[in-house]
Amino acid sequence: MEPTEYRRFFIMPKNAIQFQKGLGLHEFLEKYGTDAQCAKALYQLRWPTGYVCPECGNITGCKLKNR
Repeated sequence: MEPTEYRRFFIMPKNAIQFQKGLGLHEFLEKYGTDAQCAKALYQLRWPTGYVCPECGNITGCKLKNR
């Protein structure tokens, strides 16, 4: 296997949230320290302009209670 092929298959990309430049542990915990803060940050990253269902266009999604 060529080195470039090896890198493509075995090296994972960096996690954008985990490796934020200038974000120390204290700042990380202030921004993502609770489940609610983390969920809000992930929601904003996933849907920066707000949630819209790709199937029907509805803007009110459902929340799964068992997860």
